[in-house]
Amino acid sequence: MSSPISSTSASGPITLSGFNNIDFNSILQAMMQQASIPLTNLQSQQQTLQSQNSIYSSLAGQLGTLETAAAALKSSTSLSGTSVTNTDPTAVSVSTGTTTPQGSYSIVVGALAQAQVTASSTTYADSDTTVVASGGSLTIGGATVTLTGNTTLQGLADAINGTANIPVTASVVQGTPGQYELVLTGTQTGTTNAFAITNNLTGGAGITFGANAQDAANASVTVNGLTITSATNTIANAIPGGSLTVSKADPATTISVTVNQDTTAAKSAIQSFVTAYNNLESFINSQQQASLNNTTNIMNDGVLRGLSSSLRAAIGGSSSADSTFQYLSQVGIGFDSSGNLTFDGGAFDTAVASSSLSHVQTMFSGNGTTDGIFTSIDNVLSDYVGSGGLVANQQTNITNELSSLATQISNMQSQLAIQQQSLQQQFTAADSAISALNQQGSSLSSLNSGYSLY
Repeated sequence: MSSPISSTSASGPITLSGFNNIDFNSILQAMMQQASIPLTNLQSQQQTLQSQNSIYSSLAGQLGTLETAAAALKSSTSLSGTSVTNTDPTAVSVSTGTTTPQGSYSIVVGALAQAQVTASSTTYADSDTTVVASGGSLTIGGATVTLTGNTTLQGLADAINGTANIPVTASVVQGTPGQYELVLTGTQTGTTNAFAITNNLTGGAGITFGANAQDAANASVTVNGLTITSATNTIANAIPGGSLTVSKADPATTISVTVNQDTTAAKSAIQSFVTAYNNLESFINSQQQASLNNTTNIMNDGVLRGLSSSLRAAIGGSSSADSTFQYLSQVGIGFDSSGNLTFDGGAFDTAVASSSLSHVQTMFSGNGTTDGIFTSIDNVLSDYVGSGGLVANQQTNITNELSSLATQISNMQSQLAIQQQSLQQQFTAADSAISALNQQGSSLSSLNSGYSLY
């Protein structure tokens, strides 16, 4: 807060003559203190608004944390969680989804998906000197590679790799010491990705292709007696809502996979919301206490009262999105006698065990037609946070008021400075006039004394 105008401003104190007993400096200071009362009031208003703006910034932070926690639980995948046991994770890895049910799966990996590998049947003593072709074309899986000049084995590999939409990767391999061959490897696995080669190359030493070193093949997996084939080694929906990735074939071995529900992540997300809510309530309580103590607070704005009431109603409210659970209290979330939000993890596990995590999820996030409880909570919070929210609007109003006050304070300080300077000039002149009169009076007294001698 700026200091009020004082009698010892840039204009300096009044220099007294010393020939009278009037303390003009004290008079000036008293007058300026009286004149500065409106300025002091404005500066007090400014300080209060600055404090309230800081309080609103703290509130915005609290609401942001709570909104993040509520939005996480509103998500349709917020409670998805499973644990998987696997007797041979080196052969099969399992990925589960939100709809993957608990259960056991017997898996046999009969074969892995493979890409076709074809090598040239002719070999060369070098990879980058001998011209293997000087023209013509090579068509691989429908993509044509055209040569226009002398090309070595490595040059041919480079031309193949530089052709758009070519379904292979070409490389030069030294199969035996001093003997190089061209190897074509399919970029995708599965029988549908096998490729044919049409060789119309001309000139040079020539190049031919023989039988495949490896045929394109599909993966073959048996899950609970059902055989599933796939062009890739990642097999979607091999288990409901999940996938298998196979990396080792062994038709003689059965791999056991068990999927269990895991509520650890779900309970952690719920606890984050509970903590954020209680922190907000503690903040609101501190503002209520500040109001009782008549210290700076924002209770009179009504924002906090409406927020607290709306949140409690949404948390304690119901949702008909799920047929099993309609209230948060059914899964261990509720209020204690002091108004704090609590979470009973044991009660949550019991509720999940009696039904399934998907029913809790539906109550939280809705079913696509009916809002879930955390959707309603998030809607309440969106009225307060972000651009256009009640908190942001209050901060904007305060900022505008502070700007207006700053202008008023600046103008008033200028006016008081002018007033002080004017008074200083007047008092200086008055002091000089009184001093002159006193000197005249002294002279007349001396003259009168002189005449009285005669």
